[in-house]
Amino acid sequence: MVLELWAKYFLDIWKGILKSACCEDSFGLCFRANLSVQVGDGEHISFWDDVWLGNSSLKDQFPRFYALSCNKGGKVVDFGSWVKAKFGECSLSLNCIVNDPFVVTNLCLLPRPLASAQSWSPPPYGFAKLNVDGALSSSCEAGGLGGLLRDENGRTLFQFLESCGRGPPALIELQAEKLGVDLFLRSEWSTMHRLVVESDCKLVTDWLLRVSVPPFCFVRMVEGMVSTISNKGILVHWVPRCCNFAADSLAKAGIG
Repeated sequence: MVLELWAKYFLDIWKGILKSACCEDSFGLCFRANLSVQVGDGEHISFWDDVWLGNSSLKDQFPRFYALSCNKGGKVVDFGSWVKAKFGECSLSLNCIVNDPFVVTNLCLLPRPLASAQSWSPPPYGFAKLNVDGALSSSCEAGGLGGLLRDENGRTLFQFLESCGRGPPALIELQAEKLGVDLFLRSEWSTMHRLVVESDCKLVTDWLLRVSVPPFCFVRMVEGMVSTISNKGILVHWVPRCCNFAADSLAKAGIG
């Protein structure tokens, strides 16, 4: 009888703790923030929300990749073979996650043919790829912007070309990326696809990915684009010129 009373007493205490831990008040938030779990078979631990790898949830460690996930409520066991990572020693490069949209192919579990590194390749399923470029005339007195948006089947959704006057090559490249992203966000395709932006200008790509710091005269424009990219979950990717031929042709045509 005494044992039964003690068991009920401790059970009531534990129920109270669990109830408080699930609340959205300061105690519940603090309790969950300092709670971690040990992975067993992975059937009951949330891959993104629980703290099981490192000192914070994977959702907080990799917010951009979480935004791209097709299985936000999945358990650890659901991702057991994901990019060959093991539960106890998952080693994903943050730079790879941010820059390489093809990693998402493994997450979607959709077989796709391997793309040549020296030609344009379609984006993963559910994505649209925006290739952009800027061009200057031989006299450097006129510039052009160009780009096109294509889906996973290589179908062109829209394209643009525009004259932009003269200016530093980096500025023209930035203008091309900004114009392309703005057109996408205003289009119907923004509600159906996630965006990958490809450019053959490594300098500008590194600015947008915060790999390097832009000159002071470009800071305001770059920071505005970085904010848009972050808020909209857009991936920015550098490609060689041979993979950006269509955008290059449109940019040259835009010079007039």
